[in-house]
Amino acid sequence: MKEKDLYKRFVKETPKILHHRIENFIGVGFPDDVLYINNKFYTCELKCTDHNKIKISPFQISFAMQHPIGHYFLIGHKKEVKIFESKSIDDLLKDGFKAKNPIATNWKDIRDYLYKL
Repeated sequence: MKEKDLYKRFVKETPKILHHRIENFIGVGFPDDVLYINNKFYTCELKCTDHNKIKISPFQISFAMQHPIGHYFLIGHKKEVKIFESKSIDDLLKDGFKAKNPIATNWKDIRDYLYKL
């Protein structure tokens, strides 16, 4: 799975969310997707991996640490998907896709969680 495919699927699975894809080469570390949910903005970093390890840049790590609330990591792994709060950054770096305490581990639960924000 590629990041652009994960993004397309994310948009398809969450029709009540307004997505703004960010292709940013100047402000490195800024998240891939800005979400507008129930009159509030959130950010989401999209990551895909064929292995357990997740490649997260130092700039993305810094952003996650500075924004522990309202920032998420959506991780695609083969045919699986999980979403984590940014405060789980240490676990994601250490344990990769197998990190404990994801918010949700399937599209329905991801959608249900985000719609309640």
